[in-house]
Amino acid sequence: SFLTLSRHRFGSHVLQSALSSLQHAISRESHVSMPVFSSAQARSVETEASSSIGILRTATQLLLDATVELAPHLSSLLQDAFGTHILRIILILLAGLPLEQQDQRGAKMFGRELTRSRKSAVYRAKENRNGAAKGKGKATEPLPDESFVQAPKVPSSFKETLVQIRENCLSHLSQNEVRAIAVSPISAPTLALFLNLEAASPKSADKAGGLHDMLLDGLVAVASSMARGRKEEAKLPQRSDFIETSLRDTIGSHTLQSALETCLPGALIFFYRVYLQTQSQTEGQGTGRTISLGTHPIANFVVTTVIRRLGQVALKAHTVRTEGEISAWEKLALEAVDLIRDAIKEVRNAGGKIVKEGKVNLLQALLEAAAAADTWGSKSEGTNLQEEAASAICHAFGVDPGSTEQGETTEQTQLDTLHILLAFKTRKDWVKSRKREVKLKQKAEGAKHIGARKAKKRAKKMISFGEVEEDSDSESDPEQKEGEVILVATTANEQNSAEKIASLPDVEATTQGSVLLQHIARLSLPANELIHRSLQAQQQEMLLSISRSGIAAHVVLAAINSSTTTFHHRRILFERLIPLLSDLADDRWGSRVADAVWDRADPFTKEKILKSLRAKETHLLSSQYGRFLIRRLNLGMYRKDVAKWKEWAKAQVKSDPLPSLTEEAQAKQADQMTTVHMALPPPDDSVEQPIQSKRRRSEDLDADKISRKKSMKARKDAVTNELDMILAGAK
Repeated sequence: SFLTLSRHRFGSHVLQSALSSLQHAISRESHVSMPVFSSAQARSVETEASSSIGILRTATQLLLDATVELAPHLSSLLQDAFGTHILRIILILLAGLPLEQQDQRGAKMFGRELTRSRKSAVYRAKENRNGAAKGKGKATEPLPDESFVQAPKVPSSFKETLVQIRENCLSHLSQNEVRAIAVSPISAPTLALFLNLEAASPKSADKAGGLHDMLLDGLVAVASSMARGRKEEAKLPQRSDFIETSLRDTIGSHTLQSALETCLPGALIFFYRVYLQTQSQTEGQGTGRTISLGTHPIANFVVTTVIRRLGQVALKAHTVRTEGEISAWEKLALEAVDLIRDAIKEVRNAGGKIVKEGKVNLLQALLEAAAAADTWGSKSEGTNLQEEAASAICHAFGVDPGSTEQGETTEQTQLDTLHILLAFKTRKDWVKSRKREVKLKQKAEGAKHIGARKAKKRAKKMISFGEVEEDSDSESDPEQKEGEVILVATTANEQNSAEKIASLPDVEATTQGSVLLQHIARLSLPANELIHRSLQAQQQEMLLSISRSGIAAHVVLAAINSSTTTFHHRRILFERLIPLLSDLADDRWGSRVADAVWDRADPFTKEKILKSLRAKETHLLSSQYGRFLIRRLNLGMYRKDVAKWKEWAKAQVKSDPLPSLTEEAQAKQADQMTTVHMALPPPDDSVEQPIQSKRRRSEDLDADKISRKKSMKARKDAVTNELDMILAGAK
């Protein structure tokens, strides 16, 4: 019985694996016209057929029969600790969502992310990597076809079944019961899946009294009334105690986040006005709650979701506007841009709290929203929204490029900007920590000098009292002295490079600061100007130390590879890095910077790189990391024919730069649109030629394998017959 297995602690996992394996078979059956019987038709066929014949049901029929059997108990399975996984996998199969995702940049709460927790997914990925490296473990699980992974097809009957399941599970629930499910650790993930499926159907998404409207306390009804022109009905409600609690709840925040990711754009804007703005801010005074909630350990994830979604709303409006629909979407876009600008002003005024709490995700979301909505931002007030966001973030750190502190020049501010953001500290805290480090170094050096003096005095006393004799054998032995001189001469270069690396200044780098600087480097001009100016202002030793740091090196890589980096900025950065390439190529992280310089350099710069590294060829070939860069230079071809090498170098320029934040937002918008349309696919029973060609190709391969096996078997039989004849003759 499916019901017994669904509620069993161990049987539910077996049933979940069995149902998951049906997706590829269902997708294949949907490409070929196969009869699908209802449960009543299947029973009538079974009664007419003899008991000895039987009927082999298809994967589609198996899933429908399991759904029919579990239909009266779906509401109880929703709140069962083991049955909720079975209900979730059935919904995913009926909706046609891929269980295995090749690209992790797709929409959240779909596919494998719903059937496996984050910790379990990380553990499984680690086990697969280790198993693949060792040749054992669970890395040998076969991957399905790419066509089925990206867009599995389902028959038209699944859509009706999906609607019936939703009605059976949620139609009888009141608003309080839905809210109780939203904060339940057992039922909340399944409710998030229902929210995504409801957002896929336009009629259900803007329906008053739907799931989104219940969880957002009527904001969907207000948005739909405003869209229809009924302004007298569109009154903003008061703040709900349920939403205020969900913002700070470990389970309810996930459900609220899913509702905000898929709700109507108007409901999202009203949510920001009600819960992230104060009454004085709506009137043009005071500050909102973006900073206070953004620094909360749980509510900050919901705030970042809202800000990111505002940028997506503006980007979607710009896409629709180009197609001709201007009025409604343009109003939504301008309202979203105004709210993003309010968040930028709030970060400028009180962003120091975010820096002290280390909440980099809010600053990331602000940069991504500004990049996505920049086309509308320049239209609304004639300014660059990305530049405003970058300037507000720098002001929160206390290093606003437009103003300088007392007693400091603009050059000093540019020099310190990279270090302050990389350390993810305010300017005052960074200066204090720097002074503290200087004092500690001075104390350590003083202790070393005092210890050396005491050791010398102690040695002199021991020699004077005759306890220790002076060692003069090395001076009297000329052969030993000559060998020491030769050893020092042979290792002089290695010692000089080691001393140079040891004398490099320390870099205070944090992961939060590195991620933030990478986002700023991917902004468009002039927003990313501050990163390039700060890199250009660094001394050679500090630039080498930054490029060799496992955390800070990613900032240099982003500045080199970003599609928004101009040729002028890249050329100046290359001029600073080329003299350091021999030291960078001999390091674990510096070698990545050296590879990036080689990939992005033009043919003329590539020749300069080759000439600078040619003298260090022997040393780099013996290096663990430098040998890979030396092999890429193709020195053998350069020595034989320089003209041929130049032609070869022209084809080595890398043409796929790191996408900007605006380009990344456009790609995410396209991925989300395909995922939403995939949730409720239209009926399609046509036979596609590519699938047939793949099947024919697989059949041909199977025929070849069979023929090979037959030939091998014939050879083995011939060899055994020959051996039998030889043994018989010997007897």
